[in-house]
Amino acid sequence: MKNKVNNQLKQIASLGLLKYCYSKYLSHQKTILYYLLFPFFLIYYVVLIVRYKNIRFGKINISRIGHFIQNPALYCAEKELGYHSKYTDFFFYSPQKTVSNAPLFNIWKRTLNLNYLNYFIVKIDRLFNGNKNEIITTHIDSNGLFEKTSPPFQFNTVEISLANQQLKKLNIQNKQFVCLLVREAKYLESLYKNNTPSIDQYRNCSISNYIDGIHFLTKKNITVIRMGNHIQNTLTLNTKNYIEYEKEGDQTKLLDIYLPSKCRYFISCGSGIDALSGAIFKNESLHINYMCTGLQVWDSKSIIIFKKLWLKNKKRYMSLKEMLITKASCFVTSNDYAKMGIEVIENSPSEILDAIKEKEARIENSWIETKEDIELQNKFWTIYKKYKIAHNSETCHKNCELQHQQTFRAKIGTKFLKNNLWILDE
Repeated sequence: MKNKVNNQLKQIASLGLLKYCYSKYLSHQKTILYYLLFPFFLIYYVVLIVRYKNIRFGKINISRIGHFIQNPALYCAEKELGYHSKYTDFFFYSPQKTVSNAPLFNIWKRTLNLNYLNYFIVKIDRLFNGNKNEIITTHIDSNGLFEKTSPPFQFNTVEISLANQQLKKLNIQNKQFVCLLVREAKYLESLYKNNTPSIDQYRNCSISNYIDGIHFLTKKNITVIRMGNHIQNTLTLNTKNYIEYEKEGDQTKLLDIYLPSKCRYFISCGSGIDALSGAIFKNESLHINYMCTGLQVWDSKSIIIFKKLWLKNKKRYMSLKEMLITKASCFVTSNDYAKMGIEVIENSPSEILDAIKEKEARIENSWIETKEDIELQNKFWTIYKKYKIAHNSETCHKNCELQHQQTFRAKIGTKFLKNNLWILDE
């Protein structure tokens, strides 16, 4: 208590009494507004329950772009298939959070019952019902619903017109292009002001390992557009078919969500905005440098290669079975791996190039799949399903629990499996 008082006195001395009081008002103005307008919110709430009867409330995470895309998209897929037909659902968001993408925010507002007012209305509902009328949205498509449903929204004519104007600056009209997203630390550092970026550092990747794959695509006259905000390490390549559009000053929030709707496919590492490709626009994806726990196993259009886990004391890689029974496949912080003496190893340039070549061949219908290829795929998913369910059901975080129920339709990179057969050791 004494420390708290001392801290407040220091703030008053630093800011002055008036500025200190104003700062406290700003931090609590949502609460103040709630109590001032409580009668209005109560009347509005009564109108809702009388008019709709079976109402529910769901929270949307507007600050993390991946959840901002995938959670509402999965809800829309469920709704299209009749999962929520008995209810009228209203969505709210935390006003204290920063909107990760304003154009997407506007689209979700017109697609869902999402607005600022619902933040206060759900507080009224909690007074009477606790959390009984709240739904929890997830990004884990356990039942493969994205592939069974239509896109949850369409761009309107104004958005399309504006996006096409912005595309002209990139000079890619009528060109085939691939979106590329390589996760780095700088984005989260900017988002959280250095408070939490190191906890999932194991998910970051090096853009230099992608150079051979990028050259393969550009020589085929396919433009590669690097996505992402606050890019940390840029590439300078001697080709007009590689664009780092943040670096060139042509990046916009609208293009961030529009480009994935038009791309040939999306190359990603399981980070944020790549969810637009499969969840929203039903496009194909190539997942590189994934963590085993994050496999998008439900997407039949996906090819996946993942990071390997090196046991420092035994000087060897962990098999898939070992990743699962030790729970290493479900670790969510870099410290978890360090404690077990595990080094997370990125995919090599040759592994990335092989995966890109396979993706191109499959799109062009020239890929020949052998009996051995099919057997290796089946063996991988048999092990994955067997040990993930048996050993992770009670101890892993919620995402892993949901993955137990998934349909296994994705493909692991063919050469990646052939060249790393130890993955399948039992």
